Amino acid sequence: MATPRDERVRGGEALAARPRLMDAYRRFPALDPQLPQHLMPTGWPREQARRLFEHGYDGLGERAEERVREILTAAGLDVPAGLGHHTVAQLSTVSWQAE
Repeated sequence: MATPRDERVRGGEALAARPRLMDAYRRFPALDPQLPQHLMPTGWPREQARRLFEHGYDGLGERAEERVREILTAAGLDVPAGLGHHTVAQLSTVSWQAE
């Protein structure tokens, strides 16, 4: 089975997989009652789900970014200086409050 950092995962696959992973993972907290772990059933997958999501999302970032750069270059467009991928840790520091 290919892993995110595996050479078999191509840029286009990484680019398509990252938003799918985000969409799938963002549904998990709605299923999780957010109780302390000791009150949850044995084997509740909160931490495993988060680690799996982080591993996949972060691991695909570099290849997804490379693919975006390829697409822009092939279209004859300049690659913006600030173009880059973000990690789960970076996302957790973003404020999503509306102004």
